[in-house]
Amino acid sequence: MSRIKASAPGKVILFGEHSVVYGKKAIATAVDLRTHCTLSRQDAAPDTSRLIASLADVSIHLSWDIADLLPFRDADRDVTVNRLLSSTDDLIERGGGGPAVLSAGEKKAVVVLVYLYLHISREASNGEEIRLDVMSSLPIGAGMGSSAAYCVSISSVLLADLHSWNVSALDETKLQNINDWAFSGERILHGTPSGVDNTVSTYGRTISFSKSQGIMSIDHIRVPQLKYLLINTMVPRSTSELVKRVKDRLEEYPEETNDRLQRMDEIAHRFKKISESVHITEEDYHSIDRLIEENQSILDTLGVGHEKITKIKEIARRHGYASKLTGAGGGGCTLIFLRDRSSEEVVSLLLTKELTNEGFVVYPISVSSEGVIIQNVKHPHLSKLGEILHIHKHEEQTTVLEDTSTGSKVHVVFAEDRVPNASAHDANSPSVERARFAAQPGFALRPSLSNPNQHLELSDFSSSRTVDFDEDYLEDIHNSQRLDIGSDSSKYDDYMPPTMSKPSGAVKEEDYLEDIHNSQRLDIGSDSSKFDDYMPPTMSKPSGAVKIDVRRVRILYNPMSGAKKGEAFAKESKIVLEANGIQVDMVPLERKGHGEELCETMSVEGIDVVCCLGGDGTFHECVNGYMKRQDDARLRVPLAVLPGGTGNSFALELSGSTKLKVALEHIMRGLAAPIDIGEMYFPTDNSKIYSFNSLHWGMASKVNVTAEKLRWMGKAIRYTTAALVELLKGTKTLAIIEGIGADGKRFELRDEFSVCIANLIQTAAKGMKLAPDAKLNDGLIDVILIRSSHTGDLAKVFKKFYDGTHKELEFVDYIQCKSFSIIPFQKDDPTLISEESDPQVSEEILDIDGELKGITPFKCTVLQKSLAGCGCATKEDDTKSLLPEECPSNTDQQGRGTICQGCPGQETCKSGTGVQPDAAKIALRMNPISHKILVLSGKGGVGKSTVATQLSLALSRRGKKVGILDVDICGPSVPQIMGVPRGEIINSNWGWLPVKHPVHPVSVMSVGFMNSTDRAVIWRGPKKTNLIRQFLSETFWSKLDYLLFDTPPGTSDEHISVVSALKNSNPDGALIVTTGNGLSLTTVGKEITFCRKIGIPILGIIENMSSLVCPCCDEQSELYPSDACASFAEKFGVPFLGKIPLDQRVTVAMDTGQCPHCAHPDSPTVAAVEHILDRITGNKN
Repeated sequence: MSRIKASAPGKVILFGEHSVVYGKKAIATAVDLRTHCTLSRQDAAPDTSRLIASLADVSIHLSWDIADLLPFRDADRDVTVNRLLSSTDDLIERGGGGPAVLSAGEKKAVVVLVYLYLHISREASNGEEIRLDVMSSLPIGAGMGSSAAYCVSISSVLLADLHSWNVSALDETKLQNINDWAFSGERILHGTPSGVDNTVSTYGRTISFSKSQGIMSIDHIRVPQLKYLLINTMVPRSTSELVKRVKDRLEEYPEETNDRLQRMDEIAHRFKKISESVHITEEDYHSIDRLIEENQSILDTLGVGHEKITKIKEIARRHGYASKLTGAGGGGCTLIFLRDRSSEEVVSLLLTKELTNEGFVVYPISVSSEGVIIQNVKHPHLSKLGEILHIHKHEEQTTVLEDTSTGSKVHVVFAEDRVPNASAHDANSPSVERARFAAQPGFALRPSLSNPNQHLELSDFSSSRTVDFDEDYLEDIHNSQRLDIGSDSSKYDDYMPPTMSKPSGAVKEEDYLEDIHNSQRLDIGSDSSKFDDYMPPTMSKPSGAVKIDVRRVRILYNPMSGAKKGEAFAKESKIVLEANGIQVDMVPLERKGHGEELCETMSVEGIDVVCCLGGDGTFHECVNGYMKRQDDARLRVPLAVLPGGTGNSFALELSGSTKLKVALEHIMRGLAAPIDIGEMYFPTDNSKIYSFNSLHWGMASKVNVTAEKLRWMGKAIRYTTAALVELLKGTKTLAIIEGIGADGKRFELRDEFSVCIANLIQTAAKGMKLAPDAKLNDGLIDVILIRSSHTGDLAKVFKKFYDGTHKELEFVDYIQCKSFSIIPFQKDDPTLISEESDPQVSEEILDIDGELKGITPFKCTVLQKSLAGCGCATKEDDTKSLLPEECPSNTDQQGRGTICQGCPGQETCKSGTGVQPDAAKIALRMNPISHKILVLSGKGGVGKSTVATQLSLALSRRGKKVGILDVDICGPSVPQIMGVPRGEIINSNWGWLPVKHPVHPVSVMSVGFMNSTDRAVIWRGPKKTNLIRQFLSETFWSKLDYLLFDTPPGTSDEHISVVSALKNSNPDGALIVTTGNGLSLTTVGKEITFCRKIGIPILGIIENMSSLVCPCCDEQSELYPSDACASFAEKFGVPFLGKIPLDQRVTVAMDTGQCPHCAHPDSPTVAAVEHILDRITGNKN
């Protein structure tokens, strides 16, 4: 089987949107979100040949007999296109798809793929299957050139396959060929594309372009090293409609609009001039900020802005950044420009969090990315290995690759059999030949990990030798000495750390509780400073520690841990904690995986700390459960570990000891801190596993496999013995290891590795310092890669693990990164990758936190400070914690407390003056009202206002006096639904008099009475808050039985204002309205968290629009899974009040202002509302 892969970047417009249509300059840049296409040729059934297309992102999977496709092809490409477009549905049906379920754009994407195949691909032989797999990280329809990247990636693999390209050297001719074919695909998709998108995707980097009299002028430019956040507003828009809007404005106001287009052209030229500077100064950065804001202001006046874009601009400005739309506008995407000096922690924890809370999708991106990249998987040593390698020139059979950072070059000469001869020399002294060696199979170029800024290395997989361009000799990275263990085990003593006792027999069961740092017992007493004695000198101290008041803990204990002494340790812990005034709940873990189940679903209300008693395996289960929760418990209720197993490395890291007593004392002190978690993603089954400790692959995971079989030996010796066994085997695996480093730059390695260890913490086993530079919450994972498989080298590494000096060895790479992935390959000969070999991705088991689970390939991403841990052996510091505290609204700390950081209502609260002077007046208005209920929803469109009005009408028919306050300032709908759209507010001597319903005793107050029904309200911040407080303090409701608050979707200023004002009025609670749709249910979890955080009881969840009522027979058709909402409510421990079906008769009645309970009393919808009302009022008469 042969396989070729290609990836092409998307693009964003930095400056010049819309003005480029009128001949002005625009600037576009390639981004590091890419579309990937893989072409595979393999054997198929005899006497047939097939084309398979898999577009996973849009769930399109089609398969054709190629003979059925050939009649579409014509020498005239336009004829082929017309035939395909006129027979698209037939084409899709022949491929086994359903055209009815595909959108128009998806159908055209299929046409493009078949068109490019028919005109580019070499013929398939009889019995051959050709497969095209396309996947993308680009959002579709967001103005980021996703269609161009799609066309470029498909064209690339087909052309590379047709011409057998040497893909490491894509010259101008090849790139132009790719670009031309991609443009023809874009024409099918868009009719008359500009050609900019496919040009940027093909060539990459950044270009300035303009089009005059049909001629496109393109120049490549450099851009300042800025970081960017790309925010998808999730608002659909039509590019053609927005372009027409600007055109119409130009025709109506030609002079004014031309002036604005000219100003946009000047902005693009000014940015280009700044970009061409040798050195970008601080003033230049400020100039760019001003250009961005000016450009966005002009776009707003052209009518292509949107309220979501304005919201993003306001959020960015609060954090000191400038933003603008990119693309056509009217929604789509927005760019926030971040400077080099931006604090990534602040950006990720504050800016990104705030944007995400507003419902936006955020992508951290880099710009000026590389263009199309093609990789022939049969020849991985011929592929590009990162941006540091640059094709300098190509002369006949000699390729010169240049290290752009130093000018060092290497000549690689490819003979006919593609086996390279190589020589290296200094670019400044070309006559000085540094090294030359005979052709050997298996060479690959890579940046030197020991000094990536000064070296390139040409590595020989077969001998592990390296040519270093700054050295005069070939360096053998292995020692010539070998350790011959033989039968004399005493020789191994040289490799034993001095503090480890040599095994002399069975290990005592209690040995694992010994304190490895200090044999003396410590009497803490009242002097907590003595805890510092338990801190090992190199241990990573977590930042952001905060003191919590521990009054109640829940202990989840593994009875089988510690040689089946888990229950005894749990009882001992309970005695110690209760003796110190702490209430204890004890829950046994009954089976494997039980800890994960409990931590994901159990209620933690009233619990201060959840303690996991057992080894690292037990804590691993609890962490995975906690990370899957839909609420904020993982930050609000810390996890603590009580060491009671055979492996307790995290207890050692967190508290400095593996001793149970020490861990208990630290927990009683109540010091908690955020810790990092590694998210392991496995594409083979689309699953995730979370890690708090470490990941082992290669020989390292094999050691743990062997050690599992030797558990009877005890912890101290079984890992040593297992390591010795694997040392003697000395296996290596070819793999691609790539990721994002601590500096934010991408790295990629291709080599044979014997060991990969990735640690989030420093320690492992009996104090091994596997990752000496690791910290608990620095947002990084430390990756240790060992290239050697010789016994002597590996034994040397093993010895140095105990003091952390292994990272200084020449055959060890130590990389701190934010994310990384491993793709290992199988091959017949481990020292050979040649044209005859066909390496396949290898599925190898991993060791995650000491548990054998997960298989390669995988990707690990660090989720910084995503879990709170308790029991830290460090002093409390001034760093702000991630642990939520009580909301300080209506106090002198409102908007200023720790919890206020990132809260949507922070600025609103902060703008006040502490305790509001109208609080007493509001309380006076609320006191005569018996019951006050908030109606909430996580997202719009679920029928929240409809449910609120139906409940109020149903209550009134029961003889209750009801009021409904519509505080959805920006989208009031209650007046229309209640049949009083033109009601007027009367200002009487007693206050504002609400509008009365024409039939029922329902009083209505809404901002909708203060504005025209078709006029948008754009009140924000304090003005919006003041209006709500004025409604609460000035409205004269008189005596009511029920007052319902119809709030906007989500959690916003309106919610904060209402809850703050009602805090002293004892509201009954909140009703949460949702649908059974998965997206709606996802947002319900946030509403539950919001209510619990601010102390509002949750009366229950209502599922609206659960089914469709037939207008003829009242039969109901389910729209969503029947038990989805009920299961969700049970999971979060809140009542499920019932379902409300969708009845067309009721909908029409409410649209026309009629009371559905009067017009259609027999409707299933009315019956459902009455049933839910019975449950709500069960204890409220």
